[in-house]
Amino acid sequence: MKSTLLGALLGLNLVLLVAFGAKMWRETPANAQAGVRPGDYMLIPAEVTGQPNDIVYIVDIANRQLSGMQYDDANKRIANMAPIDLNRVFAAGGEVNGRRKTR
Repeated sequence: MKSTLLGALLGLNLVLLVAFGAKMWRETPANAQAGVRPGDYMLIPAEVTGQPNDIVYIVDIANRQLSGMQYDDANKRIANMAPIDLNRVFAAGGEVNGRRKTR
């Protein structure tokens, strides 16, 4: 009885050792982020004149968009600002009221 139990335990340990060895010596590729890389974000806290709460501006550097979020105390929810395309804003250059600024 003891020799049968000892043989079974030795066999089990051998199977576990082989499984562990196969797992350790097999090369597995790194799959951290497959596909499109998510955007890089810059968060800018700011105070807004006339607003009871502060706002956090969010700049998505990869997609070149500006948006914002503000916590609404009265409704206990987060208010989101629609994203603004910074490519369009910067393409306008120094225009003010439809006219280009000159020095």
